[in-house]
Amino acid sequence: MANRQDRIEKLMSLTPSEFAASAARLVNRDIAPGESVSEALGTGRVEISCAPSASVRLGGLLELPRAVVTISFHDISDDDREVFMRRFELAFQRGGG
Repeated sequence: MANRQDRIEKLMSLTPSEFAASAARLVNRDIAPGESVSEALGTGRVEISCAPSASVRLGGLLELPRAVVTISFHDISDDDREVFMRRFELAFQRGGG
């Protein structure tokens, strides 16, 4: 699977600090706000970055932060990618009602 690369972009409602906290849970190490993540995964690497985007206002009263989170896979098998994305979703899961 040499040189296989693919990428996922997610528009998420989070701040750089919230991204750092969730990313730290994902990779089990401290991540500073604004820092990207690069980790070995299987025989390749995964890179995760967060770029703040314009916030969105809902109903005139509630303003939510937004960011584009980019996950780039480099030489990762489909199975490793699927397992990683399940871990990503759990680490970035937020409480709800």
